[in-house]
Amino acid sequence: MASQGMYSLRKLLALSVVFIVLGAISAASITEVIPPVSQPSLIVTTDKDTYYTGENMRIYLVNVLKENITFKDDAYGLHFEKWVDEKWKFLLSIADSSGTSTLSPLGVGEYKAVVAYELGEIFSEGKYRVVSIGEISQRGQTTSVEAYTEFNVTVRPSPPASLLLLEVTTDKAVYHEGDNITITIKNTSNQTVTFASTAYGVVFEKWVEDRWVFHSAVAGVEVIVSLEPSQTHQITVKLSNNDQPFTSGEYRVLSSGWIEQDGQYIQVWGYAEFLIE
Repeated sequence: MASQGMYSLRKLLALSVVFIVLGAISAASITEVIPPVSQPSLIVTTDKDTYYTGENMRIYLVNVLKENITFKDDAYGLHFEKWVDEKWKFLLSIADSSGTSTLSPLGVGEYKAVVAYELGEIFSEGKYRVVSIGEISQRGQTTSVEAYTEFNVTVRPSPPASLLLLEVTTDKAVYHEGDNITITIKNTSNQTVTFASTAYGVVFEKWVEDRWVFHSAVAGVEVIVSLEPSQTHQITVKLSNNDQPFTSGEYRVLSSGWIEQDGQYIQVWGYAEFLIE
């Protein structure tokens, strides 16, 4: 019985050694098959989280590995995807696949790449992501690296409607070609109105068939001028234009400028009608 017990113990120890060896071999095999948990290798960010259609975006890429990241195109493997029907759908690539590009590691030379791109009409309102796909070489093997960042595209708000806040009057109601016309412009708002030139945005329009058509503009020095609330300014010009004569008909003279309100520039204007016989 004692010898049989010793045999069982030796068998148990032998099996234990076999299991330990097999376990070590299995662990080594698994290590070769399953790569270690991936660490951040490539970082992609944008200058904003939300854009308007037609707006320019800036894409930043940073390589945080020790190796160069290479790309099979000339724009760091960048493409766009849109979130459609609960999944990401390829939208477009911005790169030329006939070239290549390289991103150096963090701290080695110029490690950060910046790509500017205009979000054209294909970028309707919705959720998007910009993706970069490249590859690195480690121990003779090529490994793919990928990174992305999400952003939104929204509809640009309509510009505020122009406001009729300038009171424009003329010294007469009826003129002849070649007459002088004196135009008085008054700021009827409670804010400063700014103009782009000393002509105070004065233009003439003529009524043609069923609409107002641009006729001519008054030239001025391109400096910023303004009218304070209730302030007036007068301009006298000659109704004569060799290229576009003031023939008989119905005209109007307009003045336009802008006010600043809640961080936005809002156009303001006014007009007066007159006849030329």
